[in-house]
Amino acid sequence: MKKLLLISLIMWQSLSYSQSYQIGNISTTYYDPDRNNRSIPTEIFYPALQAGSNAPVADGMFPVVVFGHGFLMVYSAYQYLWQALVPQGYIVVLPKTEGSISPNHLNFGLDIAFIANKMKSEGLSSTSPFFGKISANTALMGHSMGGGASFLGAANNTNISALVTFAAAETNPSAVAAAASISAPSIVFAGQNDCVTPPAQHQIPMYQALPAGKKILITINGGGHCFFGDYNFYCSIGEGTCCPSPTITREQQQQTVLSFLLPFFDFQLKGKSDSWQAFRNLLYSAPTITFQDGWTIQPESQGFLFNEGWNSLSYPVSPVENTFKLQFAGMTDKIIKFTDYQQISFLGNDIPANFFIPQNEGFVLKLSAEATLTYAGYERTGGNFLLPEGWSIMPVLTKNPVNPEVLFADATNKLLIVKEIAGTLLYWPDQNIQTLMSLIPGKAYWVKMNQAHQVVFE
Repeated sequence: MKKLLLISLIMWQSLSYSQSYQIGNISTTYYDPDRNNRSIPTEIFYPALQAGSNAPVADGMFPVVVFGHGFLMVYSAYQYLWQALVPQGYIVVLPKTEGSISPNHLNFGLDIAFIANKMKSEGLSSTSPFFGKISANTALMGHSMGGGASFLGAANNTNISALVTFAAAETNPSAVAAAASISAPSIVFAGQNDCVTPPAQHQIPMYQALPAGKKILITINGGGHCFFGDYNFYCSIGEGTCCPSPTITREQQQQTVLSFLLPFFDFQLKGKSDSWQAFRNLLYSAPTITFQDGWTIQPESQGFLFNEGWNSLSYPVSPVENTFKLQFAGMTDKIIKFTDYQQISFLGNDIPANFFIPQNEGFVLKLSAEATLTYAGYERTGGNFLLPEGWSIMPVLTKNPVNPEVLFADATNKLLIVKEIAGTLLYWPDQNIQTLMSLIPGKAYWVKMNQAHQVVFE
């Protein structure tokens, strides 16, 4: 019965994530100016218009996943991960540093964090192939040594939206100590039969040290250490010298990983609330794992009053339900227009009931009468939004009002105007005009930039 259920779960997950993009690849080297121009050779796999090296990046904006390799392992040992993630609209980036017999764990953690920030800057650079292609959300991920280094890279790092580790190894400095300073939602994977980094000495202390609220420990029954990656000679030699050995196959272990990883990333990095429910259902039903559920944060209610005529909308918390039918139940007959003035534009009677509303964007809607929107959502751990050159609609991705002067303090040479969508208040620094004193959660605003810029909401 358990084998049949496992097969059913794997088939269901495979059907749920059909391929959409080809896989492109760029090999490059980045340099960290804060560490004497430290060289960081890097492989990037990304959604492309056609498969192959240096292929054009596909249309759209994609979350970034930065992955740290294990001790004496190479990036190619994680091909199964990028082959699963990239077709679903993720950019997977693998720094190739610290592959020697005596790696520097701190430098590797800093490399991982640097690459995460570098990819965001690539999204803002008009000379980059990834210009306008990088979404606001980034995850750090790693295996063994790279898992521990990902803890180091995520510590005190508010630019990270998720942390996922596989058989993470304790590091020097300590990944366990670093865990207490991580605010990103975290999934810690362990193998029950991992004799290289036994969970009791490595992953469990890391999980326990993470702050309460948004963390889950998943232990794969019979899973080993090296099966979190593809075959690697050095990893296999190391695992062959200890016991117990894995009692499942590499394919079974990797299928279990992907069955949880894909819906978690779809929720945490893309805001798909139905994927979170799929993840939770699988967590509590899969016979292939045991788990500790430290996800204690509960959704909170939000309510917004819309006037007759034009209004703006953004989401200060991540909605539990974000299909149009469920979220706007009871007021659909009052909506005349719903748009972001870019890719989304519907007249009221043309909005599909299953239309998925992106939670990290701002919208304009016109109503025929006053209405109230109520929904439940999870508190954000911070949010970023890419403002292109020219006019765009900016959401307010925080529960607290924000002074526009403070929000754009690091972009005084880029910002031109911030103004209300359904009002006359504005912030126009070049003309010393500021009638707009606060950006209100739940609303969105017109913003004009003379250069692209990424705003950060705390």
